[in-house]
Amino acid sequence: MPGEKLSFEDADSIFVQDDVLSTDWIPDDLPERTDELNTIHKRLEPAVRDQSPKDMFIYGKTGQGKTAAVDVKINELKQFAERDDDLNINRVWVSCNGLDKSYHVAAHLLGELQGPGGNVPRGYDIGTLYKKIYQELNRIGGTVIIVLDEIDNIGTDDGILYELPRAHSNGHITDDVKLSIIGISNDFDFRERLSSQVKDSLYDTEIHFPPYDANQLQDILRRRATKALKDGVIENGVVELCAAYAAQENGSARQAIKYLGTAAEIADDDGKELVTTDHVTEAEKIVEQEFIERGMASLTIHDHLALCAVAHLEATGDTPARTRDIYERYTKCANATDHDSYVLRRLRDRLTDLKLHSIIDGWKVNNGRGAGRYSQYELSVPLEQVITVLKETTRFDDVADSIQANAEKNGILS
Repeated sequence: MPGEKLSFEDADSIFVQDDVLSTDWIPDDLPERTDELNTIHKRLEPAVRDQSPKDMFIYGKTGQGKTAAVDVKINELKQFAERDDDLNINRVWVSCNGLDKSYHVAAHLLGELQGPGGNVPRGYDIGTLYKKIYQELNRIGGTVIIVLDEIDNIGTDDGILYELPRAHSNGHITDDVKLSIIGISNDFDFRERLSSQVKDSLYDTEIHFPPYDANQLQDILRRRATKALKDGVIENGVVELCAAYAAQENGSARQAIKYLGTAAEIADDDGKELVTTDHVTEAEKIVEQEFIERGMASLTIHDHLALCAVAHLEATGDTPARTRDIYERYTKCANATDHDSYVLRRLRDRLTDLKLHSIIDGWKVNNGRGAGRYSQYELSVPLEQVITVLKETTRFDDVADSIQANAEKNGILS
């Protein structure tokens, strides 16, 4: 039988402000990140004296409040500047997700600088792009803070990180432009892969965002729940369970919020007036699947290449695979997608990262005294999921088609 027809007039919900339990909602303050916020504050502070803010490199795993912290502090600076006619603060934000070359980042930056109606330019050489960027910076004037979010996606093609911080000293922008570059990275190893020139140019300050612990996650969830939900609709233990699940996954506040929000949605959809731990358990299964897919989509280029290699071997029935076999396939994937490859040691770091994301499984094999020990890896997620994500990743669609064809040929996929 069809269900009862719903009416908006009869709407009753445990939610008060739904978007507070969205991972896109940014709070006004981040008390768990007071030290990090204070460091960002001090580096931005020269702007209130009409001096150039310091360049910064901010890194930490996903869901640790990096982007939110930068957003909060720049907003505070802009609000201060609105009360001072002599200050002109401009923020330019570029999401580098999917941008694997300095050229692509420069093109998107130019589009952002041009403002509403500006398009990502095509057909220019990199020198012309930089020239146009400098023209826009001189046109805008004042303090310009360029935020390059997820900048680790460019890998070793780091020319833009050398070019922009030296724009003033090289005479490309006038003294009226107070330029600051903030790089945000999810990849701890990104800095080590950069050229020494870039390290000297960009990194006035490095700020590390360590993972939240379970108690911090609980505090974050309680603040959000107070704003998002009616009083008394959360069963004892719900917040603690959401925080415990997230603490096991790199201490991601984003994931903890998603657990609570999904659990509340499940309860609300079922017409319940109380969010229970059973709802959290159900939400964890749903969210885990979504996070794995989203995690795969937001990997760095070389994480994608490592994943590509494991997926290729999975498609041919050759997993579990040893690191050296994965490396051989990894270099082929790098060549096929026109990327430079890392040495074997760096690939091991990438495989470890994929394990932390629960995308692959890995273990040590010990063949006994004198026979040696080695690592083996295989996918821990369905091959179909990996292929879908790779097809949606810039420059990986042809490789994904090849993986799918091999899997179908070998009867692994139908």
